Amino acid sequence: MTSNKQSGAMIQLGALNRHQLLFWPQWRTLSGTIRFNSFGDTPPKMLLGINNLNSEIARIRYSLLNVTSSTADVALESWEDIRLDCGGCSWLSIPRDDLSIQCGRFDTLEDHVMARPQKLTERWVDFPVPYSDQDPIPNVVVWFESIYADPAHDCCIDVKPTRICHTGFNLSIDTWSDTNLVCATAAWLAYSGKRKDISSGTFSTDDVCPNQSHFRHSSYVPFAGCDFLQRPQVFTALNMLNISKEKDVRIKLYTSNVSMSGMTWNIDNYDDTILYGAGGVFIACIVPKSVGPADKNSVHTAELGRVKELHREDAVTRLMSILSWPVGKLNSITRRFKGKRGHPL
Repeated sequence: MTSNKQSGAMIQLGALNRHQLLFWPQWRTLSGTIRFNSFGDTPPKMLLGINNLNSEIARIRYSLLNVTSSTADVALESWEDIRLDCGGCSWLSIPRDDLSIQCGRFDTLEDHVMARPQKLTERWVDFPVPYSDQDPIPNVVVWFESIYADPAHDCCIDVKPTRICHTGFNLSIDTWSDTNLVCATAAWLAYSGKRKDISSGTFSTDDVCPNQSHFRHSSYVPFAGCDFLQRPQVFTALNMLNISKEKDVRIKLYTSNVSMSGMTWNIDNYDDTILYGAGGVFIACIVPKSVGPADKNSVHTAELGRVKELHREDAVTRLMSILSWPVGKLNSITRRFKGKRGHPL
């Protein structure tokens, strides 16, 4: 078997969250730029994961655009005619020369067309570079990067790795109840079982309140297998969702109380969303403060930025329309949004 390069964690990570403007509920795309320390002239490998969604239904995808050695543009899209009020993603950047960390993604459209959805989709994933059979079994983490669920049914989906070995693993995207998953994309990250500078795992609302709808869910998880000497940074993303079709999809995943030994995960749903369950993954590591030349204002940050050019013409048209509305209609919309997150009226 091929041996793997072992080095300190060079993963960089962060999160990008975008909120819709108050009177533009019909927008279907949000965008922003993420910035990270330079990896030299070669763009890193990058992965995204869902951590925040406020939309009519469970239909969102993230796209990486214009990836360079220190920046990447990200588009958050609901596509077709679905309203996207706000969305967020976690991101990872990984140097291409660290062979002990490997990653990729799988789209169900590689297996079957949208017109023929399946209850279960599985795909064997071969590691580009096999891990040494003299080492422990590698660690593999998988999560959702995009979801397109039929709004006529509840969205009950999960993704997980099985049959992990030194050469690859089986990636499984499963549904239950009457869910009709039109398509989905899963991202995966694998790292050597010898590494003690990265900790990963999964968590779920089923651990604290199984099969019951609550608005806030949280619990503590330890960073097993690692003895961090300083507080790590943590990547989180959804790997399971069980949510009703009756109301809008509003869910947020985040961490709190991060220490050298563990963290608290939080999954919130709000307004009238009916959430029966959700789960996520975490990847914790020490992010280097300096990796080559980098803008001091761009280290491990997510730039919210301004609305992209593609939205401007539409924004002007909508604003002119709003200015002609009667006072009664404006008051009605104000009451609708008052008190909602991302709409501070």
